[in-house]
Amino acid sequence: MFAVGSFNSLCLCDKTGWTYSRERTDSGSLFNLAWTTDGTQVAGAGGNGAVILGNLVERKLEWQSIVVTTDEDNHIHIQDVTTEQIEEHACRDRLIKISLAYDYLVAATTTQLQVFNVATWNSPIAVDIKESVNLIVQAEKHFLTVDNFSGIQIYNYEGRLLLSPKIGGVLMEFLNEQTIAVSNDFLAVVDRKDRKTIHRFEISTGRPLENKIVHSLDIIQLCLNQYSNSNQRKVAFIDKNHDLYISPVNKIKVTKMGLMVNSARWSDKTDMLAAVSDGKFLVWLYPNSVFFDKALTTATRSMRDASTELGTNPQIVDFFGKTCVVRRTDGALISFSVTPYPLMLYAFEEKGDWNSSIRLCRFVKDHTLWACLAAMAVDSNDLNTAEVAFAAVEEVDKLQFIARITEKIPSVEGRTAELYLFKGQQKEAEQLFLQSGLHWRAIKMNIRLHKWERALELGIKYNRVAAVVGYRQRYLESAKKEEKLKDFIRENSKVTVNWDEIKLQVKQDKDMEANRGNY
Repeated sequence: MFAVGSFNSLCLCDKTGWTYSRERTDSGSLFNLAWTTDGTQVAGAGGNGAVILGNLVERKLEWQSIVVTTDEDNHIHIQDVTTEQIEEHACRDRLIKISLAYDYLVAATTTQLQVFNVATWNSPIAVDIKESVNLIVQAEKHFLTVDNFSGIQIYNYEGRLLLSPKIGGVLMEFLNEQTIAVSNDFLAVVDRKDRKTIHRFEISTGRPLENKIVHSLDIIQLCLNQYSNSNQRKVAFIDKNHDLYISPVNKIKVTKMGLMVNSARWSDKTDMLAAVSDGKFLVWLYPNSVFFDKALTTATRSMRDASTELGTNPQIVDFFGKTCVVRRTDGALISFSVTPYPLMLYAFEEKGDWNSSIRLCRFVKDHTLWACLAAMAVDSNDLNTAEVAFAAVEEVDKLQFIARITEKIPSVEGRTAELYLFKGQQKEAEQLFLQSGLHWRAIKMNIRLHKWERALELGIKYNRVAAVVGYRQRYLESAKKEEKLKDFIRENSKVTVNWDEIKLQVKQDKDMEANRGNY
């Protein structure tokens, strides 16, 4: 927000263009304005020699059924609209910042942080601080504060300091909710000097992750998903061209999700991602599918044309449960509801109850929900559920691939590795084949992918050179090409290809895999 002074008038405005309040003053024209570092007080110099002082009051936060407001006497008023319970808490010092999310209210005064649990408003946890807080950002298990003295500090909701990372090149006074994000296990910060760069930190160890995310354009907003474990943690960001991208936090793989995006936000309870794009309200029900099947990503996206409701430059304020709150340019709040069935699907997936997931999709009979289940099943390596879901969405090619895996590959490890290959995770698939002793399947995978040098390398290591050379010769004959790879030219002079022996050896490998009993 920012303040605007004119003749006998002081306005408090939002950066998106709407006015919070307008106050009449007896100062003449206001020639200069200055904020305190915590952004709660403003001073102005008037043309008639008057100096005016203003305090931010009547700040209001809403989360689910709870409404929190502050007054000019540093009192916090709490109301639960469902139970009609009303609480009031008086702060002994000037109230600087408040934040409400994940069943906790965090209030910062000039000397303390006070953490309230929504179940026990009367017994807050107090933490002494050295400097006024500029920013509070919450996650499910902990929250971060930013001040000019201590920098970024991460606390749990019991008031214990977990991490205080030192980041070179980041000016603390310029950090805001658009440039810093926190989850249960990671911290992400946009570099102030180079706004194309995102720093990532592990909260448990405090160490920065290697290979910073470096984008081609300046980043104007980022957010971390709150659902699932650290292996599926993702960061979403919007660049100055208003293109939306997401990437895994542990392994950089930046993928574009949308164009002309004004704002984006992750759900607090699920892995759904909401965005406002070109007058449309979009929700990706399972955005993780973009890393292995973009067709499924499109199929799992719900879209609603809301150009007349949203206006220009709308911003997503919150996304909790199945409700997404969007603020229009004029300051009005609009709530959009997401169908409740994806939330139920996430609950079943978290429990591993795939039978209930299938029954739910059969009851609802919605193509988007079936596509969401297919993506979840593939990501969780559940072949039976994936087969049912792909059949429901009529993805024949994917259905045939899943059916072939189920019928032709007897071992669990082999099926899982083939699913890794389906998801484009070739290194993981090969590693699982080799760790499971399925050497021929690892070699054949590289042959199918035309990675001939790697196939020959494994063939030499596991005594399958003749088979690799034989398949290479077949490929060259069908393509009507001559051998140009030096390693194969060398092995051609050493090896005699006997297809009867090759087939016998392959059969022995498959029989050994089938006799494991891993069905």
